[in-house]
Amino acid sequence: MEVWEVTTESFSLQCSKNHFIQTKHGWCQPLYRLKVGDKVKTQAGIEEITSIKNLNETRELYDITVDDPSGLFYSDGISSHNSTTLIAR
Repeated sequence: MEVWEVTTESFSLQCSKNHFIQTKHGWCQPLYRLKVGDKVKTQAGIEEITSIKNLNETRELYDITVDDPSGLFYSDGISSHNSTTLIAR
């Protein structure tokens, strides 16, 4: 799968463009809908996205399941959502 990198003021995450990220409003959006300047939830609080770029490489990426009804977890410091749980709702 194609690898993208999203960077905030404190964190950097490599993921697919379909990876769900929690915005400052609590909604989860796939990376391809976000842009530089949008604010997302991180372990350090609400932070601005400073960079989104296609790394022009392909890697095996995985969709994980978390044992939490919210489906939320931190991926390299950025609040993410399990896409399987989102689709099931």
